[in-house]
Amino acid sequence: MHGRVARPLCALFLALSSMPALAASRVVVVPVVLSSAGAQTSFFTTELAFTNHGSTDATMTLAYTNAFGGANGSVQQGLRAGGQTIVPDAIVYLLGLGIPVGTSGNRGGTLRVTFDGLSADDAGAVTARTTTAVTGGRAGLAYGGLDPSRLLSAPVVLSGLRQNLNDRSNVAVMHGGSPSDGDITLRLTVVSGDPANPLTRVLPDIPLSPGGFSQISGILTSNGLNLSNAWVKVERVSGTASFYTYGVVNDQANSDGSFVPPAPFAPADAIARLTLPVIVETSAFNSELVLTNFGASVRHLVLK
Repeated sequence: MHGRVARPLCALFLALSSMPALAASRVVVVPVVLSSAGAQTSFFTTELAFTNHGSTDATMTLAYTNAFGGANGSVQQGLRAGGQTIVPDAIVYLLGLGIPVGTSGNRGGTLRVTFDGLSADDAGAVTARTTTAVTGGRAGLAYGGLDPSRLLSAPVVLSGLRQNLNDRSNVAVMHGGSPSDGDITLRLTVVSGDPANPLTRVLPDIPLSPGGFSQISGILTSNGLNLSNAWVKVERVSGTASFYTYGVVNDQANSDGSFVPPAPFAPADAIARLTLPVIVETSAFNSELVLTNFGASVRHLVLK
């Protein structure tokens, strides 16, 4: 009687373990890249850093969605394992790759970067730095590319905005979904933070196509407003795609900026305690603290 010869379990394990690992992909959304004039003679450009901290070479698909001054386009670029590419001027870089971002004037839009071939799904990253030239260097702000998990669907708040002789504030919104997700409409509500000047104003709705971007510059003095400080509620009122929003507080003298991230308008859990990592007071730096209550009742805080 003839029987089958059993394959040793150890040999089967070795055969399985020698199979190559599946390559991973990741999408990163950069809220804005631009080359544009700003207030107080500033001119902003965006530096980009593409990083692959994995062990395999990757391919990046750079999909640019125009907001002003150009047109949409897409191109692929390689990024070696463990490598980092720093691009001093994103608009010049994209133009050089053949994307029709425009050759002059104010230009800007969103950038969707798809990494393929990564050794892990978190091995690709993009960092942006938007700055203007000042005496002795550059001033502005840095922000990371967004993982889709950080994009928004529920209402959020941007707090700490102000408009005065020292500072000005802008608010930006973007469509965070893919090209197949359809259009959305966002609504911004500005609420005065000054008890002596209470006011709530709903601004005109902002429609956005996939990848679309819009900024309200000097938002506290836009649409007939004249507020010294306020917070802004941002909510989606039509469509189902994700969105993102952020605020910027710029110095009126040198246009140095502070990035204001969104906070949930209705957190899932009550916030009982917060810890500030650092507060400084030196000859060169000091810390500003902004407390915002966007609820309907008085809150009593203890600082210690």
